[in-house]
Amino acid sequence: MSSKGANETSTSATCPSCGIVQIDRSELTLVRDIVRDEYFYRFKCPKNDELIFKNTSHRIAKLLIAEDVAVELLDLVSEHEKEVKPIGISLEPITIDELLDFSVVLHQHNSNEIIRLAISEGYNAEPLDS
Repeated sequence: MSSKGANETSTSATCPSCGIVQIDRSELTLVRDIVRDEYFYRFKCPKNDELIFKNTSHRIAKLLIAEDVAVELLDLVSEHEKEVKPIGISLEPITIDELLDFSVVLHQHNSNEIIRLAISEGYNAEPLDS
C-alpha cells in the first residue's frame, strides 16, 4: 500500500480479486486489536464492493495515523465480558475433543475471515477517540 500519487487524498491498496485499486483515504480504516497488539486496515474495494481486511505492521500503522486515517480499537475480550452474565451453575471443563474441534476451525480460516466473523457476530470495533 502506498500513500502518495496524483491525488493527495487517495492511496493505492490491493484487493485480492481486483489487484491494485485507488481508494480515498477517508474510505480506509486502521483497526488495532488491543488484545494481540496487532494492526490491520480495512476498506471497501471500489471495483467489486468487497470489504477487504489486511494485516499491517506497527510502522505502517504509524504512517497511516500520521496521514489522519481513521483509527478504531478492537477489543474482543472486553466485548465478550460485557455479554457474560453469571448463571449460577458450574460448567463442565472443556474436553480434548472440543479443543481439537476449535483448533480445526482456527486452521480452516485465515485471520481476516475470523475478524469478519467476529464483526458480523456483533463484536464491533470502537473508535479510538471514544
